[in-house]
Amino acid sequence: MARTALTVQTVITSGTGLAASYATVDNANGNYFTWPGGRVFLHVKNTNASTRTLTIDAPQTIDGLAMTDPTYTIAALTGDHMIGPLSDKLVQTNGQVYLDWSAATNCSVAVITVP
Repeated sequence: MARTALTVQTVITSGTGLAASYATVDNANGNYFTWPGGRVFLHVKNTNASTRTLTIDAPQTIDGLAMTDPTYTIAALTGDHMIGPLSDKLVQTNGQVYLDWSAATNCSVAVITVP
């Protein structure tokens, strides 16, 4: 099972700004992006009639206790959620962040970093 890569996009502070591009989420295999450091946000859009759930795989332990995977419910039909800034505690040992989805139809995501 190979996760689908997402491109990290950086907000442009001059000119026209960032016109973000969105990728369809991959609920079969999940998505990942390489952690760029700094302030990272997910912008998730859901136009489906059903809610979607995003789970971020938290690999870290704190004082010997496993972190709980953060989950987010994306509203149905008009779901437009900005999630973050994300913590570097969500970064896997390979430098990636793993995103798992309950379903993919009509759901898209952009990974955005702010300089």
